[in-house]
Amino acid sequence: MKGSLQLRLYGGLSISVLLVLLVGFFSINALQKQVAQTDQLVHTKQTIGIVRDLRYNLLQMRGARRAYWITNNRDYLTVYKSSEKIVEPMVIELRKKIERQPNIITDVTLLDTAITSLFVFWDGDGSIQQSLSKDQVASIVNREEAVLGNIYRLFDGIKISLNNELENNQQSLENSVSQSRQIIIGGVILLITIVLLLVNAVIATLKSRYRASHRLKETVSKMEELNIVAQEKNRLLEGVSYVNDHIQHSENLTELSNNVIRAVVNYLEVPAGVLYLTDETKDRLEMVAGVAVSATAKIGFRIGEGIIGNAALQKKAISITDVPTDYWKVETALGDVVGKGEILCIPLWLDDDLKGVIELGIFGTFSEHQKNLLESISHNVAIAIHNQQSRNRISLLLEQVQEQKEAMVSQQEELRQTNDELSRQAEELQASEEELRTQEEELRQINTELLDKNTAVETARQALMLKAKELEITSKYKSEFLANMSHELRTPLNSVLILAKLLSDNNPKNLTTKQIEYANIIHKSGTDLLELINDILDLSKIEAGKIELNIEEVNIDTIATDLTQLFTVVASEKKIHYETIMEQGIPLSLKTDRQRVEQILKNLLSNAFKFTPADGTVSIIFSNRDQFDRKRIGISVKDSGIGIPPEKQALIFEAFQQADGSTSRKYGGTGLGLSISKELVRLLGGEMELSSEEGKGSMFTIILPHESVTEKSTVEPLPIVAAPQLDEVVEQQQVEDDRKCIGIEDKVMLIIEDDESFASIVKDFARNKGYKPIVALQGDEGLLYAKRYKPDAIILDVQLPVIDGWSLLKILKDDPETKNIP
Repeated sequence: MKGSLQLRLYGGLSISVLLVLLVGFFSINALQKQVAQTDQLVHTKQTIGIVRDLRYNLLQMRGARRAYWITNNRDYLTVYKSSEKIVEPMVIELRKKIERQPNIITDVTLLDTAITSLFVFWDGDGSIQQSLSKDQVASIVNREEAVLGNIYRLFDGIKISLNNELENNQQSLENSVSQSRQIIIGGVILLITIVLLLVNAVIATLKSRYRASHRLKETVSKMEELNIVAQEKNRLLEGVSYVNDHIQHSENLTELSNNVIRAVVNYLEVPAGVLYLTDETKDRLEMVAGVAVSATAKIGFRIGEGIIGNAALQKKAISITDVPTDYWKVETALGDVVGKGEILCIPLWLDDDLKGVIELGIFGTFSEHQKNLLESISHNVAIAIHNQQSRNRISLLLEQVQEQKEAMVSQQEELRQTNDELSRQAEELQASEEELRTQEEELRQINTELLDKNTAVETARQALMLKAKELEITSKYKSEFLANMSHELRTPLNSVLILAKLLSDNNPKNLTTKQIEYANIIHKSGTDLLELINDILDLSKIEAGKIELNIEEVNIDTIATDLTQLFTVVASEKKIHYETIMEQGIPLSLKTDRQRVEQILKNLLSNAFKFTPADGTVSIIFSNRDQFDRKRIGISVKDSGIGIPPEKQALIFEAFQQADGSTSRKYGGTGLGLSISKELVRLLGGEMELSSEEGKGSMFTIILPHESVTEKSTVEPLPIVAAPQLDEVVEQQQVEDDRKCIGIEDKVMLIIEDDESFASIVKDFARNKGYKPIVALQGDEGLLYAKRYKPDAIILDVQLPVIDGWSLLKILKDDPETKNIP
């Protein structure tokens, strides 16, 4: 009977092991196949991306050619040349990619030939020449479009083939996954069936052995010892499972902390307990959950402070025995429970990372079972805290974490089933000790898997941080691009404004009244557009960190006087009462950037006058806002206008947001003023407050320190530039000016501008204003004329050849002879 049972057990175990190996083999084989299919899928997507980029660069080249044909701007020719250098490497890379896709080699070869033909045409018969007639240009464009049409058809054919291959790979991958799932499910069902048959055989054998129990009396003593050991291990595993089960039902870190301390207190049947978590930013342990904790208890300890902090450093449990009766008590509705007891502190370490400390109190002493259980669960609790913190930081990995949670619950269920089986076998079978060792090995494997999963989570977190850094860099490049677009946006728009102004002045008296009105409309619209562009560029410069602050001693009375002089006329025209209020305790002066402060206040006052009806009041109030040892001043702009609804008070500080944002809005504006003002206040080390009630007016307050400190990242000092040798400068002859007919009494204006057309427009405008203009097309030429003619005023472009505008400005300001020229 015994031999038959062993034979069936070993046979069943052998079949189970063989089945597990087969399922594992098929699973690994399917996984390798899926990895290969995924690699092919990624390769196909990369090939599609190359085809798309190649087509985009050809479109860029075509657009750049035609733009250069139309505008004669060589910047477009530069775009054409740069795109041409990119196309050939992309074709070579495409050829390498299709080595694993022979079905499209022919199409790619044809595409390479067609692109080569297109480049030959563009460099030969279709080359760009400004002297071509309209018919010749049309003929070249028609031939160009015919060649491009053939290339686009080849692009479409290649793309269709790649998309079909992509769909086939995806379908194959899905089929492989489905097949793997079926194999695993079938193997698990078969394995469960074999286990059930073995359990049935064991039960049948136990019934027969029960009748022969008198022959096993000599082994009772040994079996009892084994039973005690097994029961202790079972109790330990049951406690671990109980705590783990409570951990799994936690949705956030607070709930996890409460579940852990309650589970430990309830299972160990101790009267009180506290869980501290590590605050890495402050190097402290903070109380996050507790049971029967006094209201006056200390809620935090520094690492190394007291028993709690010391336990964290020693990486082992610390207990305090014979605690006096007056040290602590537990309060109930019926009275207070006091008595001698023991305090036990268990640190929660994960590798070399301290996650927290559990503090427990008991009337009496802790048993060895309780201490062993706490030592067993400390690592799992630390893992649970680490996982919950990782989930809080990495919300995008929520699905993977949920899968890990389900896997842990499944493993715990398997562990409980194994424990039940061990408990039954330990009562009757001599081989129970071997099975217990097997279960311990499984537990070690589970812990190893948990560590591997935590490593995967940490790897994913690092990848997300890298992505976030890339997005931050991309945003910074965007802001820097906009901040550097001042020249490209303002130069053509200034040309439009000057030409519109010249037309509206109608000096030759040859325009009709309607034409003058049209010119005025163009000038007004262009001015509004320039204001919007200036606001956008100011906001972009702030975001890109290119705002330079000029910190100096500024008299507060000077600020108030400037604003009064500026807005008194506005108040008179709108019939609004304007007043300046100086409260007691304000300083006489500030160390700040006067230009930026006045820019902020002008914007706030402009908004106040805009939204305040006739007979209303606008006030500017200077008040003391000292706070502890921080010396601050408050400058408030208060109006009795329309006010701002509560739901829009947070939105108006966002770019392009306004309180009156409907399609029927009547107040105008870009919605950027408050955004710029708020960022400038922040750069000055201050803050902005708003209090408003709809229909009763608003009050904006900026709070500034007495001394503003600039951040190093916001200041970009001009480099030291040496003045060039002026005896080698070539004087321009392209733009006619008045340098040869300047009298002693004439007012001279020096125009330094590399755009000949715009320089001519500014020259004509200067003449209309009574100046004798001198035109320089390069920075060194402008420096030569400034020293030679000593002009009354200089108009200076920023982006100039030879010497850029900023460097030239520094040279002029450093020279005593030219520093006072406006």
